[in-house]
Amino acid sequence: MEIDINKEILSIHNMCKNKFKVFNKYITHIRFPLFKNIKSNTQIDFDFPITALVGPNGSGKTSVLNALYGAPYKYSTGDFWFSTKVDPIKEGEGSPNRFIYGHFNESFGDIVETRKARVQKKRENRPDPNYWEPTKETSGDGMNIYPEEFKKKYSGRSLDRWNPVKRKVIYINFRSELSAFDKYFYFGHDPAIDVKKRKEKAENTGHKIPNFRYINKKEKIRGDSRKLFQIIESRNTSLKRFGERIAKENRLLSREELKYISYVLNRHYVEARWIKHNLFQGHDGISIIFKTSHVEYSEAFAGSGEVAIASCIVNIINAPKNSLVLLDEPEVSLHPGAQERLLGFLAKMVKEKTIQIVFSTHSPNLISYLPENAIKSFYQLPNGDFGITPNSHPYAAFRRLGDIKRGKILVLVEDRLAKYVVEQAIILMADSALQEIFEVEYMQGGAECILTKRIPIFSDENRKNTLGPVST
Repeated sequence: MEIDINKEILSIHNMCKNKFKVFNKYITHIRFPLFKNIKSNTQIDFDFPITALVGPNGSGKTSVLNALYGAPYKYSTGDFWFSTKVDPIKEGEGSPNRFIYGHFNESFGDIVETRKARVQKKRENRPDPNYWEPTKETSGDGMNIYPEEFKKKYSGRSLDRWNPVKRKVIYINFRSELSAFDKYFYFGHDPAIDVKKRKEKAENTGHKIPNFRYINKKEKIRGDSRKLFQIIESRNTSLKRFGERIAKENRLLSREELKYISYVLNRHYVEARWIKHNLFQGHDGISIIFKTSHVEYSEAFAGSGEVAIASCIVNIINAPKNSLVLLDEPEVSLHPGAQERLLGFLAKMVKEKTIQIVFSTHSPNLISYLPENAIKSFYQLPNGDFGITPNSHPYAAFRRLGDIKRGKILVLVEDRLAKYVVEQAIILMADSALQEIFEVEYMQGGAECILTKRIPIFSDENRKNTLGPVST
């Protein structure tokens, strides 16, 4: 299969003409009166259903994803950001950490805002210093204050606030998207540590040295692999250990799931078995048995990118319509071609499932097809806080990160005067990174020479042209 990304992006543009009818409970914007190291009252507008957050490490991209995760009903930012002795959360004087987000309320027929703040609260008789809850509207945060009778008049309205939007959230951090095998092999607890401690204790107390079932990770993996093999052979989830089922899922991936995995990774998979289990000291770990026309292999021999993409695609395809999908650095372990095709898959899902996607990235391949209002570029201020540029050309976004080799937009003009005028217009741009992406060239022979000589060359070179013409 092939996906024409330009065509999919154009289709989404057309869908956005009736955005609030097509994308139910769409989140329109989020702003931060006080939130981590983001400049006070910074606002991000989600003008396009796919939004890319681009910026240097530690600039607040993941923080924005954490806030968005906690925006809908029954989700909490405290699941990812919580105070510890080493990293305490600092509040302003009488001013809690908080964010405000807009969403379309069908009953009201317009955009409303919900404020979520970190508050001190007791839950199940235990203090919870990281509880985030919707709070009343405040004019100090630039919110509209509505009369009490709105509670009875509009659904989604409480006495003094608009309730959080109700939507499913799919949050995938690609740095942690590992197979059950890799999680245990690289990060799991080594039985050898326990063996050493128990041997030393037995020797010091004069007791008999106990027999050990596993003395290292390899033996543990070999032992659990026997159980995994039984699960694979059974083709069901009936196998138990200590009275509990080992596997929660054991199925072949659907034709649709397999089709998109094959497309993104540019590899033809004949079959893939998806198993969610608790082996290898895991909890809901994933094992995938891939099968191509040449070979069959488990996730132990698969590339980490294969498992991450399979997990991403399975989660998104099976997400409810109108879900909010948050992806943290989806380019991890993916080569450039796969990154670009992943964007094609995401655009396809936005169109078919009317989902809203926000992702953080350091990859130019994931943003090259997106319109400028879909790219939010993070930058550091002199005081250490981070601001966000609301619209950014993809070339400019990566120039801000120091990538000066990124491509340029060539502007062809017909005489020296036109060249001077265009160059002066570029100088007037406030964004220096945007200035640097333009290269102005005038053609002797004028407009006719541009039309008859240069444009045919561009066509022959098949240059990617996603955001409008590169020559005029």
